[in-house]
Amino acid sequence: MNRSPKVSVVIPTYNHAHLIGRAIRSVLSQSFQDFELIIVDDGSTDNTEKVVEGFPDERLRYIRHDKNRGACAAMNTGIREARGDFIAFLDADNEWFPEKLEKQVTAFSKLPPEFGVVYTSWWGIKGTDKYYGPTRKTKSGDIHRDILAIETVIDTSSVLVKKECFEKAALFDERLHHRMDWELFIRISRYYYFYHVNEPLFNYYVLAGSMSADSERRLIAAEEILQMHSQDFNQDRRVLSKCLKHLGYEFCSSSAMGQGKKYFLRAIKAYPFDFQLLVATLLSFLGRGVYGKVAQIRRKIC
Repeated sequence: MNRSPKVSVVIPTYNHAHLIGRAIRSVLSQSFQDFELIIVDDGSTDNTEKVVEGFPDERLRYIRHDKNRGACAAMNTGIREARGDFIAFLDADNEWFPEKLEKQVTAFSKLPPEFGVVYTSWWGIKGTDKYYGPTRKTKSGDIHRDILAIETVIDTSSVLVKKECFEKAALFDERLHHRMDWELFIRISRYYYFYHVNEPLFNYYVLAGSMSADSERRLIAAEEILQMHSQDFNQDRRVLSKCLKHLGYEFCSSSAMGQGKKYFLRAIKAYPFDFQLLVATLLSFLGRGVYGKVAQIRRKIC
């Protein structure tokens, strides 16, 4: 490929030889075909390279790290190697629908220059269960406060990003091993608007047990991000409270009740006039069983 493509697609992978073929096929099957596909193998010990070699497409490039350096490092390698004006990411265990890139590129063609990110909805797949994501509200425009407050959740596999955004806001922070997408979008949203395509355009596969298994690492990452962006959070105590509340929901829902309670109490300290927060805090002190039953009823109603 001599000329630069419109879009650079980056797939970071580590020991996903059994899944990456599905992800690659979903990119090569896009209705929008002006792209390059960069596979960044983060030191896999399985037969990932052999699987990739089974796709003889000139648009595909395979880059391998000598050792495992983490997802952020893999994505940053892809960004540095990208030649397109736009960059999209796809986790190796997810898959895009054929029209994803086309609808995002078309959206960008109609948007003013202050928009830097176009993101989509998705279908979450967990075993035999299927749900519409994101489960929280989506917005377009200036959504910096919503991202800070975790009111709007954006998955890395959903975005198409102008390459210039990384020149302005920098790359993924390689010190982080969890929540790196949230932290990146906090930074990008300081400078650029976001646009939401209100349609599920990929399948997000949820690995059973992954949330509870990594609760300690997620806790550490959350605290690091709160500290890194303390100036943003401290500008509005209500935004900080909403962020802490959503972290409380997350930990309680993944059975880390002790951590969830602490976040609820910190949220109340930041802004005590949220009735929903007060109820959630009370329920968290009544035990996992009561909290879980009420949360299940709430999901059905909402």
